[in-house]
Amino acid sequence: MRLSNYFFTIFMLLMSVVSSFTQDYKITNLGSPVNSAGDDYAPVISPDGMTLFYASVRDGSILTEKGEPSHDFWVVKRTSKDKLDFQIPYNLDPAGSKNSNSLNTPYHEGVATFSPDGKRIYFTACGRKNNYGSCDIYMVEKTKQGWSKAKNLGGNVNSTKWNAQPSISPDGSRLYFVSNRPGPNGNDNMDIWYSDYDSENDEWLEAINLKDINTSGKECGPFIAPDNVTLFFSSDKYKPNLGGIDFYLSRYNLENKTWGQPAHLSSPISTTEDDIFISLPATGDVMFFSSKREDVENSQGNLDIFAVYTKSLFNAIVLKITVKDEQTGEYIYSNITVKNPLTGRIVNDEISPENPVLDLVVADTDFGTMPDSVRFVDWELTAENDSRGKVSKTLRIENPRHPEFNDFRAFADNLGITLEFAVKTPDENAQRVDSPDQSILTAYNNLIAFQDDKQVKLDTIKIRQQEIFVSKPLLNYIFFDENSSTISNRYVEIGQDRSKSFKLESFNNNNPLDIYKNILNIIGKRMNDIKDANLKLVGCNMDFAEEKGNTGLSQLRAETLKNYLTNIWGINSDRISIQSRGLPEKSSNNSLQEGRQENRRVEISSDYSEILAPIFTKDTTLVVQPETIRFINPVDVKFGEAFWTISIFDRNNVYKEFFGEGATNHTIEWQTKDLSKSIKFEKDLKYEVVVNDKKIRKTIVSKDSIPIIFDKLDNIQKNKEIEKYSLMLFDFGSNRIEGANKRVIETINSRIKKNSLVKILGYTDSIGDDSYNLRLSKSRAAEASKLIKHSNTKSQGIGEQELLYDNSTPEGRFYCRTVEITIETPVK
Repeated sequence: MRLSNYFFTIFMLLMSVVSSFTQDYKITNLGSPVNSAGDDYAPVISPDGMTLFYASVRDGSILTEKGEPSHDFWVVKRTSKDKLDFQIPYNLDPAGSKNSNSLNTPYHEGVATFSPDGKRIYFTACGRKNNYGSCDIYMVEKTKQGWSKAKNLGGNVNSTKWNAQPSISPDGSRLYFVSNRPGPNGNDNMDIWYSDYDSENDEWLEAINLKDINTSGKECGPFIAPDNVTLFFSSDKYKPNLGGIDFYLSRYNLENKTWGQPAHLSSPISTTEDDIFISLPATGDVMFFSSKREDVENSQGNLDIFAVYTKSLFNAIVLKITVKDEQTGEYIYSNITVKNPLTGRIVNDEISPENPVLDLVVADTDFGTMPDSVRFVDWELTAENDSRGKVSKTLRIENPRHPEFNDFRAFADNLGITLEFAVKTPDENAQRVDSPDQSILTAYNNLIAFQDDKQVKLDTIKIRQQEIFVSKPLLNYIFFDENSSTISNRYVEIGQDRSKSFKLESFNNNNPLDIYKNILNIIGKRMNDIKDANLKLVGCNMDFAEEKGNTGLSQLRAETLKNYLTNIWGINSDRISIQSRGLPEKSSNNSLQEGRQENRRVEISSDYSEILAPIFTKDTTLVVQPETIRFINPVDVKFGEAFWTISIFDRNNVYKEFFGEGATNHTIEWQTKDLSKSIKFEKDLKYEVVVNDKKIRKTIVSKDSIPIIFDKLDNIQKNKEIEKYSLMLFDFGSNRIEGANKRVIETINSRIKKNSLVKILGYTDSIGDDSYNLRLSKSRAAEASKLIKHSNTKSQGIGEQELLYDNSTPEGRFYCRTVEITIETPVK
């Protein structure tokens, strides 16, 4: 009775969820940067829901022989499990070449499927020399050197026909795919097939037609869910059908070992267009799919990737396994064995500090087959390390589908477990060090200090408070949200009463971005002070999606700012002129999401330069001496593989860390200005060099400290004047110094004395290639250096190694595109 109730409950849940796809479910086009102007399709979401893999034809894909982007595999990380926010996608194998053994090549790569831990990729490739048919299924594995050579899965999986669209089961034992090989529904008919893996002989067995699902029509795009019993696919034969190829799902009955009648995923999931390729994480409550539909805003190209939150269609569990040192908490290199004693399923893998988490999906099939499915399984986990031995644990995992699994018990789609190696005794450590199979490692504490490029004695670190004169530039753009003409809440708006008491002197010790948020009030104040000044507002839009050609929106944006200045600050409307256009005259890269954010703006200019002149403040800062500390060849590795960390810290903060592998035959340079941001004035500063061999034998031989001397402003005599200026409004990717920047240079030249030292640092935002940004920052600093009329000038490019401001906002990126010029003048 209990068993039949269980199946009835599952069936009714499935039917109610599938039939409840109404307009209440909001379909979201993931938009840029996930989607592009080219085809973006075949999404595969990781079991934990945080990593999305997909195929794409976009800038950055390897070029074909015709010079066009090919179909490549891309990956993008999700920023939050609760939101559909994603970071910038990147090519999974940008170094691929014409070599048929690569993952990405100039030829077309199509649909892929990933093992739960992301270490194995099964994918479709066409036109390769070792193909059986027009397109075949291949596999690559992740190694320390990158992706392995692509391996054709052989003649049992592939055929002389078309073979594509693989989906691997969560336990890796079965591969579903699509082929038009001869089958029960005729020759050239598109059917779903599957092949089981023979672990003893390390081969895939002869493919079998999925007769329970296939019809005389087209079946394609299979996706086996993390529960290992729910199969999503597309078909043009089943009814109901909205037109073309629609989405369906079927559930495998573990009792009679058959697939159930497919259920239609109705509107708004399926459409009158062809709908294919769907993927869900272990929670089963959010779908990612690709479609040509145009009924959802933010369309980017022909095929786009969409998402929709739904009621959970299944429950699976992602088991996350780590291994750590019991005392230090650091990750330990280990061989992992996970065994399910009920089914006999065994997983062997390894973890390392570079890849410290093993993801393993626990599916319905791991609790036995009906009617003998059990309430829980005590999984056996073992970690083994050559030098530390073996440690084991038993983890009880409950079956969320079992009738006795109480509804009030919160279902956990992620279970984390850590195996810990106990602390070793001195004798054990000594024995391990003397073992002949261990790497010989040494760490050194050779430190040299430099101040003004001159070597000085490193006996203390001196930190003193210093008053500096700072020029903080004003960015003359106001940015707007998409399709909006409302002033964003990140800008400071005040009432008429507060405008009368508004003072620019209140911005001492404020950073430039905080000052920028008051730009409308600063302009209002200055317009009242300079009665002859006039203002020009140019409204712009991103000329993309719903904003394309919408100059009316641009006009509204400019009018919104004009209304604020006239209503709050009492500026005569005749003094403010308005224009509207599409893209700004000097627009940012509109193919990037960040560029489109920056192009949604109003540009502000005035016939009086004083209206948008920098804010000058007198700030109190911390000056650290020496400026630079160098670690000279801190690591020596005689043989074996090793990695190391150099850390500078006190009990409150870690101020800087350096990481690397192997011996360091070069110096590691630390700019001590990192201390000026958050130092808590401890008595000393600690540093250590930590070296680990491949088996994680920790060696710390350079742990030491440096005394800190701190002088407050009241206790020291002023020995130098410091002035700091920033050049702003560098256009995207530009190093040209013009307009307001040239006026700042003129001010700087007027302030330099004969005995002054001028330091020039160039910066960029984080968009684009690291090496390109470094070159751009150097060229910006060099251009500024050409205009500085002083012999004692030092110029350096920082690039994006040190981002000055938050790059998630357009204003943050603009303020990062800067050159900082510091004048230090000794005082007698």
